[in-house]
Amino acid sequence: MEIVIFVALLLIVASVSINALLFWYIRGFIERSSLVFETTNDMLGSLDDFSAHLGHVHELPLFYGDETLAGLLQHSKEVVQEIKEYKEGFVFNEGEVLFDEDAKDETEEEKLLFHSGS
Repeated sequence: MEIVIFVALLLIVASVSINALLFWYIRGFIERSSLVFETTNDMLGSLDDFSAHLGHVHELPLFYGDETLAGLLQHSKEVVQEIKEYKEGFVFNEGEVLFDEDAKDETEEEKLLFHSGS
């Protein structure tokens, strides 16, 4: 009988230890993933700003129609799109739903149209 109690106690201690280690590992993984997500958001914001600035420079009379700047503008838009697609692969939203501002505006417009139409 004592052996059964000893084995049960040993299994409980092992289970608690393994659960504690898994909790610690998962907590660290989520923190690292959150950091990557935040860094990606920051990088995407910087690239959006760069793309907008480049677009303004391309529209200046001195540079209007310059093929090199047009190519650079197109490339920056492609990079921004690739990073947006990468960002969408993350599921870690820290308990909140993240909306694109344009999508949020479209949703509000759809609600207004829906409610005004009925």
